[in-house]
Amino acid sequence: MKPVSLQVAIPERGFRWVRLDGKGNWVLADPPANWSEEDHVAAESDEASRWGEAQNYYLAAASNECTTGTVALLNQPDIYLFFTVARPGPGTILRYANLFGLLGSWDSTGQSVSVRRAKKIFSQFDWGAPEHPRYLQIQLESASTWLLAFAQTRTLVSDWSRLSERGEIRRAFNRYKAGENDEVLELLNKTYPLGAGNLTFSLGFDSQGEIAAQVHSSSLRDLLRVQFGLAVAAGTSHRQCQECGHWFAVRPGLGRPDKKFCSNACRMRAMRKRKRSG
Repeated sequence: MKPVSLQVAIPERGFRWVRLDGKGNWVLADPPANWSEEDHVAAESDEASRWGEAQNYYLAAASNECTTGTVALLNQPDIYLFFTVARPGPGTILRYANLFGLLGSWDSTGQSVSVRRAKKIFSQFDWGAPEHPRYLQIQLESASTWLLAFAQTRTLVSDWSRLSERGEIRRAFNRYKAGENDEVLELLNKTYPLGAGNLTFSLGFDSQGEIAAQVHSSSLRDLLRVQFGLAVAAGTSHRQCQECGHWFAVRPGLGRPDKKFCSNACRMRAMRKRKRSG
């Protein structure tokens, strides 16, 4: 199957961190260098009542127009692996937003904001003249939404790898035929419920000028799930780097099947450590 692409909507001036101040006004705000332990625990447990400061910070589009040059199709098959990073900080989230856009679609992330409440940041953002005298339509997405996406992707890759290593994936099919449930089937039903996500199909030209099939995801959030599913269906396994702990893909027929490190840099770093200790 062709790689699934994403129509990336990135504002010409990128995204900025904003939050509501004590008077309910939107202000530019630099979040802490790292999110609190409370925020990371909330993301891992998916319990809204446990959030700390992350729920108060939002990524906001610094302009409401995307020029032709900032709208592109991403065909990278491993974007989901970017989201297996443990405990991402505000800088990582902002960098990914400016690379891949928001998690939700451009339409779904739009929020109506009072012009009066946004006057402190209006002059620093390129939103143009408001169509409504009292309200602005701005793209906003909370930091907590991003922390959840990281935690859910990381857990999905970790859980599937654990079940695969134990041989549970193969045994699950026999249970499925027998009408029984198990951990693998529960994970599949939770991650890929019927009707979840949206993909669209089109025909267009490839880089060689030939007509080619094109499959597009409606949002970055859907793309992460679809890419992981396609990787698993193609026989890809996942491992954690023995040096840095990052997850990486091991594809059948490509590279060493016993690969232990995510990059040459990590392999060399581990080798130097062994030499120093030996």
